Amino acid sequence: MQSKMDRLILASLDEDIPTEDLSTNAIITGYVKGKAQLLCKQDGIIAGLDVFARTFALLDDSTEVIFHCQDGDAVQSGELLAEVIGDIRIILSGERTALNYLQRMSGIATHTRKIVDLLEGSGITLLDTRKTTPNNRIFEKYAVKVGGGHNHRFSLGKPGNGQRGDRSEGRHHHAGQYDPGGDDGSRSFDRWARPGGMLRKPYR
Repeated sequence: MQSKMDRLILASLDEDIPTEDLSTNAIITGYVKGKAQLLCKQDGIIAGLDVFARTFALLDDSTEVIFHCQDGDAVQSGELLAEVIGDIRIILSGERTALNYLQRMSGIATHTRKIVDLLEGSGITLLDTRKTTPNNRIFEKYAVKVGGGHNHRFSLGKPGNGQRGDRSEGRHHHAGQYDPGGDDGSRSFDRWARPGGMLRKPYR
């Protein structure tokens, strides 16, 4: 999972810094040690702190991030969440990508927590879907869990590479291709379409 996360973060950094940070390098020509504070600007649930820190580490593994909270904490506007210490060029170059991950994941966790609180006592379990932002699924599904929701399907494939088992799910566009007298694939779908099977109503 770490290697997959790293590949996605590196792709995001490459998108933002395809060659170099022209502005930073024009103003700061050499190493200068600096410190930046991560301040909360809106009440919510924080999520993605490890991704935030990893973004800077992939640019320079000597960058130090000191956290004053942890994922899942309810944070308030004005609260000091973290401090980033290291080469100021790295901090300035990586901060937008790091914040993009942190803000999106925290937004998902915050909204999820609101829905979970509304459902409290109802016996309803809040599940997520595969309708995620491309190449952000592992981050967004993690944020759902931080907010108190539950992960449903991670992919269309079989589990592998440490991934949890995924469920098959017959939907109306599958049923539209269903032929009871067809090949083995269609006949296996018949088990889903029967009463008590996966499809609870006929789709024609």
